[in-house]
Amino acid sequence: MRTAPFLPILLNRPDTLDNHLQREEVQEAMNHEYGTATRYSQTLKENRMYAAVPVYNNGRLIGIIRTSASLAASEQAYADIVRSICFALMMALLAALVISLWLARRQVRPIQQMSQAALAIAGGDLQRRLHWHSGDEFDILAHTINKLTASLSQKIQEAQAETHKLSLILENMDNGVMLIDNHGDIIGLNRQAQEFFQLQPEQLKRHSIHVIGSALLSETAQQVLRDNQAQTITFHTGQPVDDHTFQVFLSPFPSGSEQAVLAVFHDISLLQEISSRQTEFVGNAAHELATPLTCHFRLCRDPDG
Repeated sequence: MRTAPFLPILLNRPDTLDNHLQREEVQEAMNHEYGTATRYSQTLKENRMYAAVPVYNNGRLIGIIRTSASLAASEQAYADIVRSICFALMMALLAALVISLWLARRQVRPIQQMSQAALAIAGGDLQRRLHWHSGDEFDILAHTINKLTASLSQKIQEAQAETHKLSLILENMDNGVMLIDNHGDIIGLNRQAQEFFQLQPEQLKRHSIHVIGSALLSETAQQVLRDNQAQTITFHTGQPVDDHTFQVFLSPFPSGSEQAVLAVFHDISLLQEISSRQTEFVGNAAHELATPLTCHFRLCRDPDG
């Protein structure tokens, strides 16, 4: 215990010392077993702790013993503890930041790669595959994306093969095929339909009345869309040089977000010509056969003739 600072006070003359009766620790000691207080000492220019103990003689208070101790060492120790805690907190915060950045990068990296791969797949690169082996849920996600991509690629190849097959069938069939939208405009046709009506690719998106010249076809297409039922009509092209008769089958056909009509043209001009000639032949034959029979019938009734 440091006692040197108290010796000058004890050795000083009482008339040269301040009156400490009103000090907090003294007042508390007068009413209790002891009294304490902590305050800044203007004399020593430091924080000190003061303690006072009452002295009794036969139950009568005869004096108070008062002492003090410097808090500089405690304050220094407290400051060292605070600095150590702050340093430890800063180091822990720095370590947590580094670990967080590492974990975030570890989690974000596969997500970025998968996002890039998904964008590439959505752009049409169906050969793109993810190669990620981290031993966690990202492996399952990468495997799922690869499996979906392979399945999508297979489905697209099958659809393309089917489309190519249908395209070959449409382009090489004897019947003309035409797609008419809900406005009556021709939006698609095969090679045979182009040859039937002498149409050029630039004539697409034009109304069937202006291209083919048939109001019946346009009206029937509108009716098919309204009733959502297939119909069959027969119409003539009406061309003076190359007149054709078509039997047309019209059916509703979904085309994107709108409804369209699929028209299949079957050229029955030859059949009608054969039927007409057959009718003409039967009529001529009946007429030729009727004439000798009539004459024979007359001869039989008039033997003298």
